[in-house]
Amino acid sequence: MYEIELRGKINDFEKTFSFFKKNAKFLEEKNRFSLIYFPKDTLNLREMEDDPRDLRLRVTNKKAELIIKYGQWGVKDSRREISIPIELSKFDDLAELLHYLGWSFGSMLATKTYVFVYKGIEFALVKNKFVNYFEAEKVIAKKEKSEEVMAEIEELCKSLGLTVFSKEEYYKAMDKINRAPGNTFDFRKQNFADIKKSYLEFF
Repeated sequence: MYEIELRGKINDFEKTFSFFKKNAKFLEEKNRFSLIYFPKDTLNLREMEDDPRDLRLRVTNKKAELIIKYGQWGVKDSRREISIPIELSKFDDLAELLHYLGWSFGSMLATKTYVFVYKGIEFALVKNKFVNYFEAEKVIAKKEKSEEVMAEIEELCKSLGLTVFSKEEYYKAMDKINRAPGNTFDFRKQNFADIKKSYLEFF
């Protein structure tokens, strides 16, 4: 399966949320904690933008998974996505296993997300303490349809007055998250068990 997705900042979260609550089909609320792994030991996104691997270990509503998205990433994505559910009790072990495989450095993100479907497109309204944003996506079986579907999503966002990030805006928003004090992890110097103490509500 391929995930066709774009992102943009939400300036007035309550106004946007109210519109979707009134006009769209509500799917679910997600409370999520993510370990977002970086393929290089850097917080500079430009040094990683040519690497297609996006590896994450996360728990959503007490359900854990290892997920990789593969392909060019940024404001607009058309990527292969593979999700492997794991037992919540194995989360710590998998973080350790990934460390032994060379995946040790990245950033942490705790979010609350409200998911809606509007005119066949899934909209996720994401809240965190750094920046609120939306993700508009559609999952397709064949990559050949990706440009057509992306154009469909863009047109719908435009009609709703939702502004897609520019590349610079997207990097600035991600930098705000990644560079926040205490938001990075390095399992060559830390144990996940110590980090976990601050996020027990997700486990």
